[in-house]
Amino acid sequence: LYSIAGATMGLLGIFFLTKAGTQAGFTADQVSYLRTEFDQDDRIPKYEVSFREGPWEYEYEIHAETGEILSWEKDD
Repeated sequence: LYSIAGATMGLLGIFFLTKAGTQAGFTADQVSYLRTEFDQDDRIPKYEVSFREGPWEYEYEIHAETGEILSWEKDD
Protein backbone atom coordinates (compact mmCIF):
# COMPACT_ATOMS: atom_id res chain seq x y z
CA LEU A 1 0.00 0.00 0.00
CA TYR A 2 1.05 3.56 -0.70
CA SER A 3 0.14 6.89 0.85
CA ILE A 4 -0.68 10.01 -1.16
CA ALA A 5 -2.18 13.13 0.43
CA GLY A 6 -2.78 11.20 3.64
CA ALA A 7 -4.79 8.43 1.96
CA THR A 8 -3.57 4.85 1.79
CA MET A 9 -4.26 2.94 -1.41
CA GLY A 10 -2.97 0.18 -3.61
CA LEU A 11 -1.42 0.48 -7.04
CA LEU A 12 -4.84 0.43 -8.72
CA GLY A 13 -5.95 3.52 -6.78
CA ILE A 14 -2.72 5.29 -7.70
CA PHE A 15 -3.30 4.39 -11.36
CA PHE A 16 -6.78 5.95 -11.31
CA LEU A 17 -5.59 9.06 -9.45
CA THR A 18 -2.75 9.48 -11.96
CA LYS A 19 -5.17 9.11 -14.87
CA ALA A 20 -7.54 11.70 -13.40
CA GLY A 21 -4.70 14.08 -12.52
CA THR A 22 -3.23 13.83 -16.00
CA GLN A 23 -6.61 14.69 -17.50
CA ALA A 24 -7.00 17.62 -15.07
CA GLY A 25 -3.47 18.88 -15.79
CA PHE A 26 -1.44 18.17 -12.64
CA THR A 27 0.45 15.39 -10.88
CA ALA A 28 -0.61 13.25 -7.90
CA ASP A 29 1.83 14.99 -5.54
CA GLN A 30 -0.10 18.27 -5.98
CA VAL A 31 -3.28 16.78 -4.47
CA SER A 32 -4.20 17.96 -0.96
CA TYR A 33 -7.15 15.61 -0.29
CA LEU A 34 -8.00 12.26 -1.79
CA ARG A 35 -10.82 9.76 -1.53
CA THR A 36 -11.32 6.66 -3.66
CA GLU A 37 -14.25 4.27 -3.52
CA PHE A 38 -15.21 1.26 -5.60
CA ASP A 39 -18.83 1.20 -6.75
CA GLN A 40 -20.91 -0.87 -9.14
CA ASP A 41 -23.90 1.32 -10.06
CA ASP A 42 -25.97 0.01 -12.94
CA ARG A 43 -23.68 -3.05 -13.16
CA ILE A 44 -20.77 -0.86 -14.25
CA PRO A 45 -17.69 -1.46 -12.07
CA LYS A 46 -16.11 1.91 -11.40
CA TYR A 47 -13.95 3.88 -9.05
CA GLU A 48 -15.19 7.17 -7.70
CA VAL A 49 -12.14 9.36 -7.15
CA SER A 50 -12.36 12.77 -5.53
CA PHE A 51 -9.53 15.11 -4.60
CA ARG A 52 -8.58 18.75 -4.11
CA GLU A 53 -5.94 20.76 -5.91
CA GLY A 54 -5.71 24.31 -4.63
CA PRO A 55 -9.22 25.73 -4.19
CA TRP A 56 -10.76 23.23 -6.62
CA GLU A 57 -12.41 19.90 -5.88
CA TYR A 58 -12.45 17.28 -8.62
CA GLU A 59 -14.71 14.23 -8.82
CA TYR A 60 -14.16 11.44 -11.34
CA GLU A 61 -15.89 8.19 -12.18
CA ILE A 62 -13.43 5.81 -13.86
CA HIS A 63 -14.35 2.41 -15.31
CA ALA A 64 -12.63 -0.20 -13.14
CA GLU A 65 -11.84 -2.58 -15.98
CA THR A 66 -10.94 -0.30 -18.89
CA GLY A 67 -9.61 2.81 -17.11
CA GLU A 68 -11.95 4.99 -19.21
CA ILE A 69 -13.04 8.25 -17.55
CA LEU A 70 -16.84 7.96 -17.48
CA SER A 71 -17.56 11.39 -16.01
CA TRP A 72 -15.89 14.21 -14.14
CA GLU A 73 -16.62 17.58 -12.62
CA LYS A 74 -14.72 20.45 -11.04
CA ASP A 75 -16.14 22.53 -8.18
CA ASP A 76 -14.82 25.30 -5.97
